[in-house]
Amino acid sequence: MRQSTLLSIAATAAILGISSRAAAQYGPAPGYGQPAPGYGPPAPGYGPPAPGYGPPAPGYGQPAPGYGPPAPGYGPPAPGYGYGAPNHGTPPRPPSFLPESMQSRVALQLDWFNSSPSGAGTINVLTWDLVAQIGLTENLFLDADLPWSYTGIDGVALSPSLFNVSKAVFGVPFVGAHLAARVSPTSGFFFGLGLGLPVQGTLSQGASVAASIAASIRGYQDLHRFVPNQFPLRFRGGFELSAKPFYVQLDLAPSFLISLDRSQGSIVTLDQGTNVGVRSSFGLLAGFRFQESFFLTTAADHVQTALEPFVGYESPGKSGLTARYGLLMPLDGIQGFAFDKGQLLTNRFSVGAKF
Repeated sequence: MRQSTLLSIAATAAILGISSRAAAQYGPAPGYGQPAPGYGPPAPGYGPPAPGYGPPAPGYGQPAPGYGPPAPGYGPPAPGYGYGAPNHGTPPRPPSFLPESMQSRVALQLDWFNSSPSGAGTINVLTWDLVAQIGLTENLFLDADLPWSYTGIDGVALSPSLFNVSKAVFGVPFVGAHLAARVSPTSGFFFGLGLGLPVQGTLSQGASVAASIAASIRGYQDLHRFVPNQFPLRFRGGFELSAKPFYVQLDLAPSFLISLDRSQGSIVTLDQGTNVGVRSSFGLLAGFRFQESFFLTTAADHVQTALEPFVGYESPGKSGLTARYGLLMPLDGIQGFAFDKGQLLTNRFSVGAKF
């Protein structure tokens, strides 16, 4: 046993000695002594990171603009896109000026004239009209006028006779419509058409005289209200301007009074009026009206002018009380000058409401 062991040791030593001599003679085999080129120290491309792989490039270090904190356009929704609370803006202020032609109104108008034309005898004339202007839409209005009159003539010489008359006469009801609109926040206009309903029938001589006098006490304006035996057709137009506290109203009305009696002719007139006034913020108003009445057919006087100073009240706002008093003074013949004895001087009253 010992002999075998010794033999094994001796054989191993002999093999190792032979290997050592071979190694010294031939050196290490390539690829086993030194690392192969691909496995030695890292090649230049694998050494310290190339500049492109060092600190993160700007595009990779911090988030790109589109991926970092939300850009301004991606924050809270802009009001215009409707993602937040609705933004309707400030509504426009409604116009503070509403032309008279664009208001619904009702009123009772009274005209009163008293005179002693010859120094012996008197004339008393009272007319009253129930007038209405009712809005059907914002711009379309229905117009109506129901006139009555009372005329008392006591011992007055009206050529060729001496008259004593006491008559109440129902006038010519009038219906029509007009369109009205604003031109700007401080101005407006209107135009319309109306016609009379000849319901008077045949009047006696006294009633015809009474009706004719009643028709004249507005300085021959609105003649269609009482002239008998006529079928009136009337056009109306006007303009209103407000420059607080001042206001101006212009109106123009050509009228055709078509005769229903062969013994009398038709009448064509043109009424024009201009109101200039001042209106306070609490409703008081004052001013004057200058008017002209033109007769375009046969007449003793083709033009009658008159001036009417007036005062009044209109409730501020869209609805409320209206009242007015004016003194109509003709400026030329046949009915003027107003303060000459026996000439026309008419007290004009109006009370009503707007709504």
